[in-house]
Amino acid sequence: MTLNESIKTKHYNTKKGFTLVELVVVIAILGILSAIAIPVVLNIIQSATDSAQEETAHSISEACKNYYTGVLSGLINSTNHGSSTQSNLPAAKTTRTARENAANSATVINACEYAGLVEVVSKLQSNDTSFSYDSSGDVHRSDNKNVGTLTYISSTTKLGDMYS
Repeated sequence: MTLNESIKTKHYNTKKGFTLVELVVVIAILGILSAIAIPVVLNIIQSATDSAQEETAHSISEACKNYYTGVLSGLINSTNHGSSTQSNLPAAKTTRTARENAANSATVINACEYAGLVEVVSKLQSNDTSFSYDSSGDVHRSDNKNVGTLTYISSTTKLGDMYS
């Protein structure tokens, strides 16, 4: 038997697969990548949530200001408030004093109804304190509050407290 024949007849391990070392290396690499990626993804999700809450706070603020101004100017009155629960709005041709009283006693929830902020209205109806306002009437997320300067918005918050 020649050398070539003995090599040909020798039995080699022909099973194909990964060695334990290769598998451990791949798992380690995947672990490192996931350790990097998971915090980044969570940060992106948190940023999106924060942006949505900031936009909601801005929408509440604008709705309240527009409602207050609308009642004060007589554009929103008892003849066109639709299905709002606001019951003390003045008639279309009322004195300035009556409109001021109505604007000051109007509640935030009605401003949200007026603007059609359905999700916010339901939060305020359940006295969710996710939002607060400062002395200028600007609405913020409650987690941004400085103690003593912001007041929580509730379903009974009067626009007059915010803007008069």
